[in-house]
Amino acid sequence: MWYWRSAVGLVVAVAALSGCISSEDPFETTSRPTASSTALQDRDDLLAALRKTHASRYTFSVQANLGADGNVAATGAVDAAAQVFSSTVKVTDTKLPSTMEHLVVNQQMYVRSADDKSKRWMHVDLTKLSKDSSGYVDVADPAGLARFIDSVGSVERGSTAGAYLGKFNANKASPLPIGAPLETCLCSFPMAFRALVDAQGRVTSIVMDVVQSSGPTLKMTTTMAGFDQPVTVTAPAAASTFEAPDWYYKTPTPSPSK
Repeated sequence: MWYWRSAVGLVVAVAALSGCISSEDPFETTSRPTASSTALQDRDDLLAALRKTHASRYTFSVQANLGADGNVAATGAVDAAAQVFSSTVKVTDTKLPSTMEHLVVNQQMYVRSADDKSKRWMHVDLTKLSKDSSGYVDVADPAGLARFIDSVGSVERGSTAGAYLGKFNANKASPLPIGAPLETCLCSFPMAFRALVDAQGRVTSIVMDVVQSSGPTLKMTTTMAGFDQPVTVTAPAAASTFEAPDWYYKTPTPSPSK
């Protein structure tokens, strides 16, 4: 079962999709991950690369198919150590198309819709927002990469340099995709992923194929680049912002409507 949410909790409606299965492995190879010392070393190597990436500054882009909920294209930049983050997330081919922007500077978030003619940003104090809220952004893991690291199961090396194939727990990794957290998966089985690691030991792409019991396979691709380049995120001028209303901090699915 999947539940749809906006990247920063900006859509009130919640939609359910088909349950997920993993009987079809889109990254099937002639060998299978096992508990051998080689497989364990492969997993350790990939986790080390993922942690190095998470500790880096980087830019990212996302292309994802969310089935009946449309397609997602996103771009952004992350510096988790400095607690800054920016993203633009565009959802198309759905009944509720949207383009949302958000900025995070320390514990302060600013969000706006491209459809808002005023172009004003709503200011949200993340220290006042419940972690259970769909609008909450974890400043230590704004793109969701740490959640994915915790979800990784078996891993084996692929047939090309820097390639890894593995399984992950989509429940623990949700909301997905990485960089544009829109969907939560209530999945019974591990799902397949593929990752590429560069010569410096950093992950440059993660591809997930989430197989549903009915409906299309949901393909989610996140690519990362610009490692350790400066990430500059500046809070908007006060004149171009408005404060989130009190109810925003009290409801699990707030809207930016003013």
